[in-house]
Amino acid sequence: MSHSHVPASSAAPAEVQAFCGDVLKTIRVHQMFEPGDRVIVGVSGGIDSMALLHFLWTHADALGIAVMAGHVNHRIRGEAAEGDQTFVTQWCADHGIPALTAAADVPLTAKERKISLETAGRLARRRCFERWQRQTGAAKIALAHHLDDQAETVLMHLIRGAGIRGAAGMRPVAGAFVRPFLQVRREAIEAYAAAQQLPHVEDATNASDAFMRNRLRHQVMPVLTACNARAAAHIGAFAEQAADWCDAQREILETARERCVTPTDRGIEVALPGWRALPAAVQGALLNRVMAEAAQTAVDFEARHVRMLQEKLAAPATTWDLDLPHHLRARRRYDRLIFSRSGQRRPKPFRGVYVLRRSQRIYDSASGFCFQVRIETAEGSKGTKNCHKHKFVNEIALDYGKIKSDLVLRGRSPGDRVVLAGVGRQKLKKFLMARHIDRDLRDTLPILAEENRVVAILGLYQDPAYQVSDQTQTKFTLRWEKIIAG
Repeated sequence: MSHSHVPASSAAPAEVQAFCGDVLKTIRVHQMFEPGDRVIVGVSGGIDSMALLHFLWTHADALGIAVMAGHVNHRIRGEAAEGDQTFVTQWCADHGIPALTAAADVPLTAKERKISLETAGRLARRRCFERWQRQTGAAKIALAHHLDDQAETVLMHLIRGAGIRGAAGMRPVAGAFVRPFLQVRREAIEAYAAAQQLPHVEDATNASDAFMRNRLRHQVMPVLTACNARAAAHIGAFAEQAADWCDAQREILETARERCVTPTDRGIEVALPGWRALPAAVQGALLNRVMAEAAQTAVDFEARHVRMLQEKLAAPATTWDLDLPHHLRARRRYDRLIFSRSGQRRPKPFRGVYVLRRSQRIYDSASGFCFQVRIETAEGSKGTKNCHKHKFVNEIALDYGKIKSDLVLRGRSPGDRVVLAGVGRQKLKKFLMARHIDRDLRDTLPILAEENRVVAILGLYQDPAYQVSDQTQTKFTLRWEKIIAG
C-alpha cells in the first residue's frame, strides 16, 4: 500500500518567494503558456509532481490557464501503484482539480520491445498524455523535471554513449511538453512542498539502485556535489549550450537532408555519394536523425550504433543488411543506404505473364503497370492513345520479323540471359548486379523475352539483335507506364 507523507516545513517565507519567482521567470522566459491554455500536469503522486500541480493550480489565475492532472498507472508495483492513483484522484477531488487516469502495462512493453522499464514507462506516459491532449484540447503538458533530474539525464546519456543531442538533455519546452521546474534544484522544490504542507506518496523503486538513474542520484551526484556544490547547475548550463548547438545543427541537417535523403515506399534512402561529401560531424548526426525517423521512435539511438554504421559504410562490401534497435533494419545497396522497420513490406515482384501476339492494352493491377502493344507495318506506325489518361513516357521498338517465337512479357526467371556487344551471352543476375540494381528491385522489373533470351528489360536494356532498321517491314512497339488506376 502507498502511504501519503507531509514534509515538515523549515523554509523561510523569503525562500518560498524566491522559488516562486524563479519558476515564474522560467515560465516567462520560455513562453510556456498563453492565456486561455488548458494544461495537463503529469502527476505521479511524488513530491515533485505534487509541488508542480499545486504551484500551477495556485498561479492559474495569474497565468491565465486552466489546470488538470494526469496520472498513469505503470502496473509495476501492484497494490502500491493502485494506492498512488487513489491518492492523486482523491487529492484532486478535494481541491476541485479535474483528474485524468490511465493504466499501461509497462513491464510487458519493456519485454516486447526489449527496452528498459524506465524507457517503456516514459513512452507509455507520452502516449497517454498525447491522447488526453487530443481528448481535452489541452495546449500544454507540464512535467515536473528539475535541475537535478537534468544533471542525471545528461550523465546517463553520456554514459550510454550519446552524442551532442543526448548531451542537450531535456528542453524547457519541447513541442507541447513544458518543464517549469527545470532550472530549480530538488531541495528548493522540497522546501516549497514543506511550506505548503503538501502530502505526497513515496515510490519504493526510487530507493532501489537497480536503476541507473537511482545509482547516479545516490552514488555519483553526491560525489560531484562534494567536489563542487554547483555541479548540477554547471551540468545544466552545459546542457543548454549543447541544446543551442543542436538548434544550429538542425538547420545544417535540413540542408543536408534535402541533398541526399529520400523517403520511398521501401523506407528512407540515403544517397551515399552526397552523404560522403558532408563534414564528418554532420554525417553522424544525419544518420542518427534518419534512423530515429525511420524507426518512428522518440528514443535516441546511441552513438555506438552510428559508429557501427559508419564503419560498415567504410568497408569494401557494397551490399549488406544490419539489424538495429527499435525494429530498424539498415540495408546497403551499392550507393544507397536504406532504413526500414523490420517487417516493412518490400516492393512487389512482377508476376504477370502475357503472351504478346497482337496489338493490345494490358493493365497489370498487381504491379500497377499499364502496357500498350502495337504490331504494324513500319510505314503505318503512329503514336498511340494514352492508357488510363496517363501519358506513356517509356517505349521500346523491335523488328518483329526477327522474332522467331512468342514474345512473352513476364518477370525474371532462372536461366535468363542477355546478349552484350563484345561480351556475348551473360546471366541476367550478373548483368543486374554489374549495374547496381538493388536485389529487392530485380524481381519488380518487367522483362520482354523470347524463350529464355531477354529481348528487353523495360527501362534498362534492349537486345541490339532486334533493333529496328531501314529494312524493317513490321514493327513491334511496347509502351508502358507505372500508374495507379483511379
